[in-house]
Amino acid sequence: MVSIADFVDVALYTVKRIEINDKVNFKTFKKDREVEIEKIDKGLFNVSENGFNREVFLNLHEKDLKRTLKYLQKKEFPKSNKLWYKVIRTKK
Repeated sequence: MVSIADFVDVALYTVKRIEINDKVNFKTFKKDREVEIEKIDKGLFNVSENGFNREVFLNLHEKDLKRTLKYLQKKEFPKSNKLWYKVIRTKK
């Protein structure tokens, strides 16, 4: 689990270190809302929001990713204190 205050920092730290096509998933404590980040190329990411709204943000660079994550933090996790955090590795 990760604190909501560390959500953006942990997400950015993790996506820099995962392999291409791997994903990072964040869910609320109740697991009813989630944000998933997929690394599609070096410095290029897709973000899917599944919760309050369902939306997909495609081909985001690191700068845009940070802005999008801050936006999603306020929108998807407004009252959350802790988030479940999982790295999903692709089979090779």
